This record gives sequence, structure tokens and C-alpha cells, in this order.
Amino acid sequence: MDHILIVEDSESIAALLAERCERQLGLQAQIAPSVAALQTMLATSEHRYFAAICDLNLPDAPPGAAVDLLRSKDIPIVVLTGEWSEEIRSRIWERRVADYVLKESSADISYALNVVRRLRYNPQVAALVADPLQSNREAIADILRDQKLKVLQCESPEEALQYIESRPDLRLALIDYGIGGDRGLDLTTRIRRRRKRDSLAIIALTDFELKRASARFLRSGANDVLARPFTPEELLCRINLHLDTLDLLEQLRSEAEQDFLTGLGNRHYLNERATAVYADCLSRGMPFALAMADIDHFKSINDRFGHLVGDRALKHLGRILSANTKGKDVVARIGGEEFVILLPDTLPESAARFFESLRREIAGSAIDTDSGTLAFTVSFGVATNAGASLREGLERADRLLYRAKASGRNRVVTDLTG
Repeated sequence: MDHILIVEDSESIAALLAERCERQLGLQAQIAPSVAALQTMLATSEHRYFAAICDLNLPDAPPGAAVDLLRSKDIPIVVLTGEWSEEIRSRIWERRVADYVLKESSADISYALNVVRRLRYNPQVAALVADPLQSNREAIADILRDQKLKVLQCESPEEALQYIESRPDLRLALIDYGIGGDRGLDLTTRIRRRRKRDSLAIIALTDFELKRASARFLRSGANDVLARPFTPEELLCRINLHLDTLDLLEQLRSEAEQDFLTGLGNRHYLNERATAVYADCLSRGMPFALAMADIDHFKSINDRFGHLVGDRALKHLGRILSANTKGKDVVARIGGEEFVILLPDTLPESAARFFESLRREIAGSAIDTDSGTLAFTVSFGVATNAGASLREGLERADRLLYRAKASGRNRVVTDLTG
């Protein structure tokens, strides 16, 4: 479990923050009510703190002392402050913190927790800064690094497109209007052709006098436009807004494509993902195998053991299929006891051996139930002679599965042996 520091002298606020960090974010929170307690905790604790929520003013030290101590340990900080002025704001930002929050309402606590959530997951996210001026790039890159994002920089459209195509973890692109002369608009259009809005957010950066270009950027595919000069707070709010939106879209997409029982892909996922992988294999002349699998005598399992045990059998099979497939493979439950497995870059002989090994593993496993031990078998129909489309391939695999059922079940039939 990740650990977070709560540096706050108010017992009620510290307790609230700790409780919500643990309940909502699954974090182990430790409270330091003073700078002295913080020093002791940092010196003696066995834990590595990935972030801290820290009050700007504590009773036993000058303002900002706790923030400086945390910064010296390279711990990202969300600053809490009960007072506000331009001078306080400047003092906070010059310390290179992740963000700051005014302690005014429960909404501020929620905002602080969301910043912490982002700090926890941002190390998995890459952000691109595309700007011809190094000084501009570095200024923005510093802000992004303080958010624990992986920062990529480039000064030309060509470099930007290379990153877009080679970095699947790239989720955010900040594109300057002047990159490549005045080709920021062109670059935005070219990026959007490669990456959809639900996988990459584009924030266009312009000078104030070019603000009239905002509509053109948005029409070219940008999610947002930010005119210089802008404050770090404004940039952070835009960044977090768009990354949060991408997270939400990914969650919705995952829920829409996931079988509720087994956690595998569902029919919608199969239609989207397998269609793309199947077409890619055909276009590149890559060998692949497409299998349909069916639990033998599944109705008898439900009749004898009950539907809850039948569900456990489906989950059990789902776990075995997940454990035996890798990242590029497509595995889905398409309804009832039927499953589809697509293995790209797989020779026919290798596919036959793979599914025979999988069949043996399933047949050799069992589930303990209140009515006794349940062991079941699975039949496979495996097509390696590609059809012109996923639908045609599935029809071939289904015919081979029918042969496996008709010839005794608990077997693998391929278009090499069927």
C-alpha cells in the first residue's frame, strides 16, 4: 500500500484528510502535527512517501518550513493554506509544489484528494511539450515534472509525430502555435488523424495577440486553447481536467467492453479489438489463429450444481484463459459458455500445440463446491486458414468447434486436422 504524509496541526482536518485518503484512495496515511514530528517521522520511518499534504503554517516553525523539508526529500507536496495573498501565492509556487489548496470548504478537501490521486497515477503518463523555444519548453516541463508526469520535449512537427506514433503512454500534448513556423495548426490536425480524442488530449498554446486562432485550433482537433501569459494554476487546472476526462472515458470504455462475470472482453470488445487485430494480421501477411471454445455439457453443470457454481466455472475458465494469453492476444466471452481467442503472430502448428496444452490444463483443474468437486472440459475449434474478415474467420472456427463437439468433446479440432 502506498503511504502519504498529512502534515497538519488541526486534529479535525488531519483526521478528515487521513480518513478520506484511506477510504477513497486506498492510501496509508500518517499524520505529523508539527515540523518537529515531521523531522522525526522522515528520519525514522521505514516507508517511502509518494506525496504529502502539508499545511503552510505550523506552530513550531516559520511559514513554509515543513514544505521546504519535504522538498529536500523530493516528496511531491499539496500545500494547504488558510490565508491568501499574492505574496503567499508567490512563496508557494517558488517552492515548486504540485499544487495548493485554500482551506475553506469540503470542496477544497476534495480538490486536494484529486491532486493526490493524479500524483499517484501520473508516473504512468507521458506528456509532450512541442515548442520551438527551449525556454518555453523548459518552463512548462518543470511544471509537468512537479506533477510526476513523464515529460517529452521536441522542437519540430516531425519529432512530435514520432513520439505520437511510438509512445502509447502519451496522453497529453501541449502544442505551440509557432512550431514549424506557424504549423501548430497543421501539427494538431496530423496528430488527431493518428490519435482520437479519447486517447490523447491536445492543449494548444498561443500568444495573447493570436488568441483569434483559438477557433481554428479547436476545429483542427485541439481539446483546449491556452493563451500566454498564463499562470501555473491555470495550466494545471486545464491539464488535470483533460487527464481526468481521459480517465473517465477509459473507465466507461472498459466497463462497456468488459464481461461482467469473467472480467474478459465481451462481444463489443471482440468486435472492436479483434476486428482491428484480424485486419492487421491480414494486411501484414502475419500468421494467426482464431479459436472458439465451449464448455462441454454446461447445462448439466448448472442442473447438478446450480447456476452459482456454473458462474464459478465460467470465472475459473476465464482465469485460465487470461493466465495463458499475453498482451496482443484477444480473449472474450461472447455469451453463455462460449469464448473466443485470437492469437496474432502464431503459426498453425504452434496454435495446435497451444490449444492442446490449454485443453489439458482445463481438464486437469477442478473447483471445490458444497456438492463435491467439479471438473469440466472444453472443446476448441481453431481456424488458422484466414478468412477475408473476422466474421468469416469466426464462422470457420465455429464449424470446427461443431466437429469437436460431434466427435466426442474435450478435444481440439483445427483446419489442419479437422
